[in-house]
Amino acid sequence: MFATPRIAFPTRRLASRLARDERGNVAMMFGLTLVPLLFMVGSAVDYARGSAEREHLVQALDATGLALAHDAKTLNDADFTVRANQIFSAMYRSNEVAGTPTVIASRNNGRITVRTAADVPTTFMRLAGVNTMTVNANAAVNYGTKKLEIALVLDNTGSMGQMGKMAALKVAATDFLNQLAATNPAAGDIRVSIVPFSTQVRLPVSTYNASWLNPNGQSQAAWKGCVTDRDQDYDVNANTGAAYPAVPCAWPNPVAPTQSELVGLTDLSVPAQLADLRTRVNAMTPNGNTNITIGLSWGLAQLSPGAPLSSAANFGQTGVEKFVVLLTDGDNTQSRWSNNTFSIDQRTRMACNAVKDPSKKITVFSIRVIAGNANLLRDCATNPGFYYEAADASQIQPAFQAILKTITAIHLAS
Repeated sequence: MFATPRIAFPTRRLASRLARDERGNVAMMFGLTLVPLLFMVGSAVDYARGSAEREHLVQALDATGLALAHDAKTLNDADFTVRANQIFSAMYRSNEVAGTPTVIASRNNGRITVRTAADVPTTFMRLAGVNTMTVNANAAVNYGTKKLEIALVLDNTGSMGQMGKMAALKVAATDFLNQLAATNPAAGDIRVSIVPFSTQVRLPVSTYNASWLNPNGQSQAAWKGCVTDRDQDYDVNANTGAAYPAVPCAWPNPVAPTQSELVGLTDLSVPAQLADLRTRVNAMTPNGNTNITIGLSWGLAQLSPGAPLSSAANFGQTGVEKFVVLLTDGDNTQSRWSNNTFSIDQRTRMACNAVKDPSKKITVFSIRVIAGNANLLRDCATNPGFYYEAADASQIQPAFQAILKTITAIHLAS
């Protein structure tokens, strides 16, 4: 009879110890998963860098498309492509990409398309043998142009002579004019007027015999061109029915005229006319108290097709955009009717609403320099984004540049 074999099983303590002895397995498993984990995390970092670089490309392409729009109608295809790459090279800056990518530019039915691609070096993805990743970007812009009519309603009161404000305004307004003219507008495409204001606005003395002027006791020989608010409620709009009262310059004190004349809509495509506008801006002299209402009412008059100026396009005319740029550095202090700031503010608010009447389709930008009624000026703008705060004189220029960018984009939109 055979004996049954005996099989020796590990004791319970030994089996437990063997089950726990996983140190080699853990180390091996950790080693196997570490590389893919690092690759995944590193790839996310590389992709984030690529996304940031794509944003840089798009921004440069946007600027390239806008600049190309100026010459889109005149350049042949070869020169158009060369010009696109010249502009892009000037606009694009990168710490990631060596050299400047090539831009492919095309135009069709009034629309410019620009596209490019850049190879961005990787860091972590090199672990998998991927040394660069290609980032693609494109942008498009319309290049049909709209005609512009712009009224610069500029505070010329005595306080503008303080803290470098008037000097900064002259630089900002001059640059604004020069850069608009640099878009190479066709005849009549961009017309700009300047409305310097204090408690009054000064007109050419040749308007003395106009039907819409009330000499108001001023002789033609003595009158220097200044007018004050019209009768209410004509003081807040451009409606006909009440004359503009003539007053001594620097009313209410008949002193020698210092305030610059209002300049009607002026064609920036004509070098001599552009030069005249620049001269008028540089001649602006701070003097007197503040009445924003009269500045706005004459800004509206500049953009109105009827009397007193009658040179503007009809309201709502297809292909024409109208703008008022209002700049002031303080509260209302004096009008024909009152020295009470609150009372004058109400007239200003009504004037703002008249300019923004939807039927007129006028876009209003406002700039508050250091002081003034922020709520009033913000509400006066077409929307809060078109209201700008200049905390000091140095901020006037950036405000004008931001407005210029918006107006230029509208000008280039078909």
